[in-house]
Amino acid sequence: MINENLNKRGIPYAIDNENSMTIPEKMCPNLMNYLPQYLHNDSTIKALQKEVLSKELGRLNFHMKSMLEQCFIDTVTKEAPGLKLWEQFLGIPIDENKPVEYRKSVIKAKVRGTGTVTKKMINQVASAYSNCEVEIIEKPEEHKFIVKFIGGKGIPPNMLDLTKTIEEIKPVHLRFEYEYTYCIWDWCKSYNYTWNDMKSMTWGEAKTNINRKGVII
Repeated sequence: MINENLNKRGIPYAIDNENSMTIPEKMCPNLMNYLPQYLHNDSTIKALQKEVLSKELGRLNFHMKSMLEQCFIDTVTKEAPGLKLWEQFLGIPIDENKPVEYRKSVIKAKVRGTGTVTKKMINQVASAYSNCEVEIIEKPEEHKFIVKFIGGKGIPPNMLDLTKTIEEIKPVHLRFEYEYTYCIWDWCKSYNYTWNDMKSMTWGEAKTNINRKGVII
């Protein structure tokens, strides 16, 4: 009953049927190495360790590893409850329709956004949401700062959530703006691109799909 209930909750390391998941052989220890030499030729002992005990310990090792992975953001999985537990702990609305990597980026940004607010913290939060390099430009005379995305072209995803998070952690008296990076025609000309080279792209694609080195990506 325990395993059945756990499976209904979607926990992958509660297995009713040993054939429902393939356990890597390296996780199944060779128990014969722990027995005295005179038992090594005993067919009953060998069958017991190979077909029963070794597989059970292999499953235990596998499930322990899977459970440990749920404690870390980079290895947490959607199928296990770890992702939801992180979101619940941090007060993040749970939306299972969003991609796993998107949800992980929100969790990382939320974790990085705790403590004293600094330029470095805002940089880390913005980088986590956008998955690209970010530069924070301070404008103290205007009581604002600029979040400039320099590691990628165009508007990154997750901007709505990023805006909400920055609003939550920034000092109340400061406002902020975004700056995005786009390809410009001078870059294309400097690498001898012609209209014919780019005719297969829309102008929107051309602004975001050509890097500074002149390589179409």
